[in-house]
Amino acid sequence: MIAAQVDTYGTQQPITLLLTLISRGFIYDRDKDLNQKILRDMTYVGAMGPPGGGRNNVDPRFVALFSVFNLPDPTSEVLKHMYSSIINERLRDFSPSVKDAASKFPDAMLELFSYILESLMRCPHFKLNFNLNFFQTQASRRRPRSSTTSSICAT
Repeated sequence: MIAAQVDTYGTQQPITLLLTLISRGFIYDRDKDLNQKILRDMTYVGAMGPPGGGRNNVDPRFVALFSVFNLPDPTSEVLKHMYSSIINERLRDFSPSVKDAASKFPDAMLELFSYILESLMRCPHFKLNFNLNFFQTQASRRRPRSSTTSSICAT
C-alpha cells in the first residue's frame, strides 16, 4: 500500500475525504453537478502503524473519530503459552510420549523465529530481501524457482 502524499497545507486528500464522509455522513459526487451522496448504516474500521518507512502522520481530527487501541507485540512467554495451549489441545488424545515430544515445539519455534529476525536485522536490505523472498516463495508454488532467487542475508 502506498501512503497518501501530503499536500501544501499538510493534509492528505484521501484522509480528508474519509474525514468528511465519517464526520458528516455524506460526500459530494464530482461527476454530476456536485450532488450530495448520503451514506448510512456504515461501520468503519482502520489500522495503522507508526509514522516512518513511507507512512505519514495522520490528521488528529481524523484519528479522533475512532476508538484507538494499541496492540504491542506479545512477549515470548505469552507466545509460548498460546502455542503450548494450541498444541496441547490438538494432541490431547495422543500418547504421553507424543505429548512430551510436542511440548518442545513452542520453544523451538520461538528460537527459530528469533534467529530469522536476527539474521534479517543484520542484512542491510532486509525488508527488500524479505519481501522478495516472500513473493518468490509464493511464485514458486506456481512455477519452478529460478537460479537468481535472493536468499536471507546472514553475515
